[in-house]
Amino acid sequence: MKLALSGLLILVVASLAFMWIATARTETGPELLGPENWPVTVEETVHDLLPRLSLLEKLRFMLMKK
Repeated sequence: MKLALSGLLILVVASLAFMWIATARTETGPELLGPENWPVTVEETVHDLLPRLSLLEKLRFMLMKK
C-alpha cells in the first residue's frame, strides 16, 4: 500500500513539474513595441524577443545544431 501511494505521489509531482516547465509564459505590458519602435537589426530583434521566451523555448534554441 505504501509503495502504491509513494508511486502515485511521485507521478503527481513529476506531472506538476513537467507542466510548470512546459507552460509558455506570455507577458503583456509596456515592453511590447508598437510599429514605430520595431527593431531594425538582428541584435535588436533578439534583445526584444529573449525576455518573452519561456524557459523551454530557450532550452530548445540552445540545444539546436547550427
